[in-house]
Amino acid sequence: MVEFDELEAGPDPSLFYPLHVMKSHGAATPTGPSPPAPAHSPTTLDRDWAALSIKAEVEDVSISCVASPDGGTVGVRSSDDDISLRDRKVGAAAMDPEARRQLSIERRRKRNREAMQRSRQRDKDHMDGLRRDAARLESIYNKLMEQMNERLASSNPEQCELRERLEAARRQAQELMEENLRFQETITERIKGEDRMEGLLRELIKDHERNSHALRAILFDTIAPRMTEDRAMELIMKSRKTRICLEKKKFAAIEQSYNFFGWHVRHCFLNRSIYFTFSKVFRNQSAEELHRRAWKHEVSLKSYRPPSEKHAHCRQMLQRINENTFISSLDRPDLEHPGEFVRRFDLRFSVKEPDGVYAVAYTNVPYEEFMKPIVDHMWANEVCIWTKFMPLQECDVASGDLMEHCIVRFVGKAAIGQVADAQANALELVMCLARWENANIGPALRLTQ
Repeated sequence: MVEFDELEAGPDPSLFYPLHVMKSHGAATPTGPSPPAPAHSPTTLDRDWAALSIKAEVEDVSISCVASPDGGTVGVRSSDDDISLRDRKVGAAAMDPEARRQLSIERRRKRNREAMQRSRQRDKDHMDGLRRDAARLESIYNKLMEQMNERLASSNPEQCELRERLEAARRQAQELMEENLRFQETITERIKGEDRMEGLLRELIKDHERNSHALRAILFDTIAPRMTEDRAMELIMKSRKTRICLEKKKFAAIEQSYNFFGWHVRHCFLNRSIYFTFSKVFRNQSAEELHRRAWKHEVSLKSYRPPSEKHAHCRQMLQRINENTFISSLDRPDLEHPGEFVRRFDLRFSVKEPDGVYAVAYTNVPYEEFMKPIVDHMWANEVCIWTKFMPLQECDVASGDLMEHCIVRFVGKAAIGQVADAQANALELVMCLARWENANIGPALRLTQ
């Protein structure tokens, strides 16, 4: 029976560690005892062995195998390769940790790139194979369909006739589709051409209107009236007599009246003329102030016609006789002769009556003094309108103070022109009254007076 001595010392370390590790730590080797060295425990040997393993992995000391060109044999590196390997070992030993880490990262990147290239190449080869298979299957399908059609055509003449009719219908449908596309393109080009022609026509109309306005202005400037102050006073006195006659005779027999936005309205038609009077009381308004404001608007040639007709009715001041009298012109389109215009001359003036009543009025100038008479079919070719501002004083019951109010009264007459348009022109006259109140006094619709 064999007995083992010194079992407490443990197994021989040479069974577990390499020879060069044992030498570095002074352990006994099979060839003989090593020189004395400091004692090391198995834990110390494990740590040294791990450090040497990591160093060997970094330095890549494994012997690489080289494949021959024909792929048949594999050889080991030569002595020159061993020398270069030793040089790399020396360089790796002198390399710092940061350089080793960077080298490892570059190697991983290179491996990743190569793997991606191989993967893309595999995908490309796979897709090429699928395309080849699809083309092969399509050719097989076409051949089988041709064989089937030939078999059916030879076996059933009726089906062959139906097939020919179907093919003819398909060709006819294709021709109709192409014809429809050509028709749509033709229609589109026609519409574009019409749009271009319409734009050109609008430009020509604008040029014609500009030229007509310029020529009309040149023509009418040559026949602008020139009136003396004495002649103007004669026309003013004549207009005043007409107004007094209207107030005393024409409206005395008119019983019918109605209210329009607070205006007391009376009118009548007589001898192709309309006679009218509008009156309204404005509380807390000064007659002098309202007169001054209305005359300011008259001098500025403010129009009370609807916005859609302002561009067709051109007004301008021709002669300023004095600070309270001037002559203006009004150009209006001739409804019976499209493209032609008719001019009317008005004498506008501001007066103060002996009884303290202010008035702003205008009357047409006789045409024989300047040009041929205006045609009878025009609305208001003869007009005489007076706007009177009559002061009214009342005593306030609460305070006992005198309060000044104003009564605004329109009195006048105008030729109605065509009888068929008389009602429409009378209504337009009433609407102009509302616009006059809105511009000179304030909004016609108010919650308080």
